[in-house]
Amino acid sequence: KIIFFKIEPDVLKSSNNETMKQLNNLVKSKHPLFPTWTQTLDLTKSEDDLLKSFHSKTRYNIRLAEKKGVTVCEESNDVGFEKFAKLYFETTRRQKYFGHDYQYHKTVWDNLKNKISHILIAYYNNIPLAAYQLWYLDGLIYYVYGGTSELHRNLMASNLLMWEAIKLGKKLGAIKFDMWGSLEPNYDPTDPWSGFTRFKEGYATKFTEFVGSYDLVVNPTLYKIYNAVYSLREIYLKLRG
Repeated sequence: KIIFFKIEPDVLKSSNNETMKQLNNLVKSKHPLFPTWTQTLDLTKSEDDLLKSFHSKTRYNIRLAEKKGVTVCEESNDVGFEKFAKLYFETTRRQKYFGHDYQYHKTVWDNLKNKISHILIAYYNNIPLAAYQLWYLDGLIYYVYGGTSELHRNLMASNLLMWEAIKLGKKLGAIKFDMWGSLEPNYDPTDPWSGFTRFKEGYATKFTEFVGSYDLVVNPTLYKIYNAVYSLREIYLKLRG
């Protein structure tokens, strides 16, 4: 049975009043798939201008990683995916983040490889320290998933990796980089998401808000049960972690 349809329009909250009027007939989702806020970067600027716009600490960390011998390679193949997956799940365990399982990521990779998906990996002495999966489509590049190692965290591999991801986007012809999820401006510094929100801010990004997630409810009774079960599942996963 169909319980509901979830709708998450690629529409900015501030730009389309007609869309908001249409969404008023739907139920605001309690369990969105994607964050309402993200951070974006204009890639029409030159690499020099982009680098100059970054926070001074971000530029310092990029240069530090390069100086210490961190290198970044694109490995958009099955071997690269396995390296990415290892770092991704190492990160979910360390940060107690409940992401999709391996089979989900493998299915996504198998369907998008050689099409829109790219994998970048940062190395130090042939040791993978950080990896990103990026999607490029219609002039936009998205930072979708990432993972880091506990090793050599002082080398700032992630800062260099993001810079190389930005340069890859320009090489592919992207005009905008969507960093895929963020807290809103003036966020609480104690929030669990504050770390990666602040990390992305270092690249002179723009905070962007979408209209959000809405549900078209088909079966109200089962919809209430679904929301209750989903909430209990979240509590269980937090306790298990």
